[in-house]
Amino acid sequence: MRRLGVMAMTLAATAAVLLPAPAASAPVGPLGAPITLGTGVAPPGASQQLAVLPDGTVAAAWADASGASLVVRVRPAGNSSWGAPTVIPLAPGWSASGAVFPSLQQLVLRAAGPMHFLLVWRERNGSFQRIQAQRLSRSGAPVGSHTVLAGPDYVYLADVATNASGRAAVSYFTDASPTPFSVRVRDTESSSWRPAVTVTSVPVASIPGPWAFVSRVAVHSSGTVCAIGSASFTPSTVAVRSKCAPPAALGSAATQPVGTFTDTTTIGSLGPLVTMAATPEGFIVAGIAASTGTVPFPILAPVMPTVVRVRERPADSGAWVTAATLGQPGEVNVLPLALASAGGALVQFERLRGAVGSDSGSPGYGVDQRVAQQQGSGAWTPALTVSSLGISSSESIVPLLSAAALGPAGEVLVSAPVPQPAAPLWTTGFVRRSSWSGTWSSSTGMGVTTTSGLVIAASGRATALGVQFGTGDVIVVQSALPKPFVRQSARITAVPRVGVASVCGFAFTDAASITRQWRVNGVVRSTASKYTPTSADRGKTLVCRVTAANPTGTTVSASPGRTVA
Repeated sequence: MRRLGVMAMTLAATAAVLLPAPAASAPVGPLGAPITLGTGVAPPGASQQLAVLPDGTVAAAWADASGASLVVRVRPAGNSSWGAPTVIPLAPGWSASGAVFPSLQQLVLRAAGPMHFLLVWRERNGSFQRIQAQRLSRSGAPVGSHTVLAGPDYVYLADVATNASGRAAVSYFTDASPTPFSVRVRDTESSSWRPAVTVTSVPVASIPGPWAFVSRVAVHSSGTVCAIGSASFTPSTVAVRSKCAPPAALGSAATQPVGTFTDTTTIGSLGPLVTMAATPEGFIVAGIAASTGTVPFPILAPVMPTVVRVRERPADSGAWVTAATLGQPGEVNVLPLALASAGGALVQFERLRGAVGSDSGSPGYGVDQRVAQQQGSGAWTPALTVSSLGISSSESIVPLLSAAALGPAGEVLVSAPVPQPAAPLWTTGFVRRSSWSGTWSSSTGMGVTTTSGLVIAASGRATALGVQFGTGDVIVVQSALPKPFVRQSARITAVPRVGVASVCGFAFTDAASITRQWRVNGVVRSTASKYTPTSADRGKTLVCRVTAANPTGTTVSASPGRTVA
């Protein structure tokens, strides 16, 4: 336990993506040519992260080649160009480099509130590790200093979740006996971190391997924080329990069973056991791989046939229930899960199949990429196959970091492997489905061996992050810039009164500039951010007209008229 080795081979890594859910948006367009953000900075499988703010600002973060610094680059809302790098040096002797088990994290970037990002990372100094958190401005600049959330100790970062108001939760565990699965919570984007809360605790001697750890967290829009952790192990089962409550009550909240799952440890060595997220409809959704038996698998040795069980519970109260079972008896459905939420939820997983020696689509040995969707708060769809990839030998298996996202207009966007004929490797392309009942578009190569981030803004603009094969370059691909999108229509926030400043509320995504007009009975009186009616305005109609612009075009939102009192 104190010297957890690095797994030599994984098929993928977890991603959980939470997105806003506006009423309407432009469709997600095709992804464009690769843009290099950093040169020769990361080997395949290293951690790079991507996050998007409600206004469309996107940030990318990664550790540099030495691991002694973190790098952040930002694409401002309403732009297509990326700003200069912001370098965040670590303390002398500490490094953020090095791979971790696929169920764990090295570096996580999240949007945390309307104006800030949250960067959380695990760093090491010799045999000791610690977890740090840093708030970033919209420009990517650090706000304040780092906060040590855990360590120095033998500590491992598992998950980070946030909501739109800036509430954040970080789950982790330390190599103590018994091993505690803990969570720390920050109430708002500018508040300090609450003390650690232990979710579950497991005797070290009972843990079959590092891949068996379960620790995930979700933060709902209501403010409820839900954390899950491994509660007990036997030679053939693992029990998972949760704590779900507002931050102030999380420490005293009773633990609640999520489920007991059969012999997850063997299949767990290929990827994380659980993913979890909060949906706009008021649910906490968890996807868990549960074994159904043992079968021989030629390259990977005997592994478990598994199905993916989706558990969910109301965000603020209630028990966990089985919402869906994805897969058929005898299948080997391999986590990772990518759980995306933008009105309903999307679960992505991988299915191993067949015997050694086949090409893509043949009945031989390979990997099928699968997705299933919960539409609104209704039933889950049967799983669909996104892509099929043949594997000829164990040397052909390289790390694949998959990503999936739901677009605000109902599109499903998934990164998919593209076979490379010149080498036993894959690169990543993207397939798109305009609706669940539509058809998948063809996949074109992005030129990367991993896709570690995929986000879709409320405007419908997609951005993906990855590492380029052969060079270690960090690159992005992005769809074309749409016109500004109205997230919240213009409105005068209170009854306008003579002598009292009126305020116009509104929200756009991907607006590079904003202009206002205050009109009284149709006549422009001001272009300032606020307007104070005069006695001559009494009884007349006041309207706030807002124009958002970017290089693609303009969008106008006018408030309903209000009578000046």
